[in-house]
Amino acid sequence: MNHISWQKVIRDIWSSKGRTILVVLSIAVGVFAFGGLLTTRDVLLRDLNNAFLASNPSSATLSIQGFDDQLVDAVAGMREVAEAEGRTTVALRLRPDGGEPVNMTVTVAPVDGEFQIHTVTPQAGAWPPERRDIVLERGTAQRWGYAVGDTATIELPDGDTYDLVVSGTVHDLNAEPAAMLPLATGYISQTTADWLGLPDTYNTLYITVAEGRGDEAHITYVADLVKSRVENDGYDVRSTEVPNPPLTPLTNDMLSALTVFLAAIGAAALLLSAFLIVNTISAILGQQVRQIGIMKSIGAQVGQVAATYFATVALFGGLALVVALPLGVGLAWGFSVVLANMLNVDIVSFAVPPVVLSLEAASSLAVPVVAATVPIWTWSRVSVREAISDYGIGETTRSSDVVDRLVERVRGLPRPMLLSIRNTFRRKGRLP
Repeated sequence: MNHISWQKVIRDIWSSKGRTILVVLSIAVGVFAFGGLLTTRDVLLRDLNNAFLASNPSSATLSIQGFDDQLVDAVAGMREVAEAEGRTTVALRLRPDGGEPVNMTVTVAPVDGEFQIHTVTPQAGAWPPERRDIVLERGTAQRWGYAVGDTATIELPDGDTYDLVVSGTVHDLNAEPAAMLPLATGYISQTTADWLGLPDTYNTLYITVAEGRGDEAHITYVADLVKSRVENDGYDVRSTEVPNPPLTPLTNDMLSALTVFLAAIGAAALLLSAFLIVNTISAILGQQVRQIGIMKSIGAQVGQVAATYFATVALFGGLALVVALPLGVGLAWGFSVVLANMLNVDIVSFAVPPVVLSLEAASSLAVPVVAATVPIWTWSRVSVREAISDYGIGETTRSSDVVDRLVERVRGLPRPMLLSIRNTFRRKGRLP
């Protein structure tokens, strides 16, 4: 392209500001949605993964009824096992004030409050809980409106109810997110469990493997060894679970679904913007068909004409990138906060991944150019005679396409309606 071609490109962009804004926004919408959603996905995956690793998640979980520290020590002594921890977890019901009862998982906290596996982080109030107190997982407290000092009414399986004082809140990534499901989570002391008449033995065994924590096959092998050892000691193993990745099953399923959803929405937004670009560029070329004829009449080749309009599209993409980048960051931050709250995750750091910035830059430049390739090459190949003789009523270069033939076959309608339909599709470049 020479300087005259560049002058035309710049003049076209500057002289038709309304059209320029329309094209730039058409591209920017797809790019910022694509980049923003990819950034959201990356932030959630990174922070969720880091938080779970920091909580020392279990490699496997075994449900065993009625065991004690002797069995825990025996399992912990196996060379394939790094850590073993027993817990008492019971299914109760929470009765919020003025609301319907909800299912609740209550775990008995150790005396010192120090879980070794699937650790929890105190948020407010006291930890560990004292006698006749309950500490709520923060998602539970937020959803049902509990604050430190309030009274929570719980219902035992036999229907008896007890009032416990909410002494604090903790953050437990292993708990099912209350924002997504009506499932409450709480923690009590062993003295409170005795007062409620709950068993004083464990029913859940968590283990971590000594090596190969990312190898599901190896973890399954170790879990089977532990199961055999436990059964040889006379205990009944009701179930064995090997989470992979080390998330709760519900959180893992929701995160997988959200990841696919965000990727699909981002790709769809980019695809829709491509359709808008095709329509808009087709309209521009339809309006400038005589200019194309004049350029070709003074010696411009098909490639030179096409290069001029490709440069126009590329500039549109560059302007769209300037608009899309800050919008994409804003979308990613807002969406990350909403989804993190739903998944009960803290956003520790927010940064746009370099690969996403590269994809946004590539998509804002490549997608418009690729989308506009067919209309640009089609109109660039029009002959000088066809371009100069285009009077704006007929469309001699496109008179034999499928749409025209279908319109010509329409029969049985009033003449004014037939005239309207044929005029509408006679100049298809005006439709966008």
